[in-house]
Amino acid sequence: MRTVLRLGAAALAVAGVAAFSGPVAHAAPSSTNGTSGTSSSCSTWISGEWGHGRCYNSTPYTRTMHLHVECNAFYDPNVDRDVSVPAYSTVEAQGHCWSSVDWVTATI
Repeated sequence: MRTVLRLGAAALAVAGVAAFSGPVAHAAPSSTNGTSGTSSSCSTWISGEWGHGRCYNSTPYTRTMHLHVECNAFYDPNVDRDVSVPAYSTVEAQGHCWSSVDWVTATI
């Protein structure tokens, strides 16, 4: 029983680190390597109560962009959105918070 609890705690710690990786709204655009050796990139920004993300897919196949908008107020639900990004194209997505936006991530 103790071994299971230790493994569960370790898995949660690793998942917590993975959940906070990715580009942040006030950071420079980041790149993630595609499987074909090319790179795809995403950028994010905050405009008032809106969180925005833009991703470019530089691969020859459709990929999925994931946008996460973290809202500041505890009563305000966070926004998670998945958008298909066709080959060699750019897609923009946005999410709205009622009060204000804490941070935004966009990954492809």
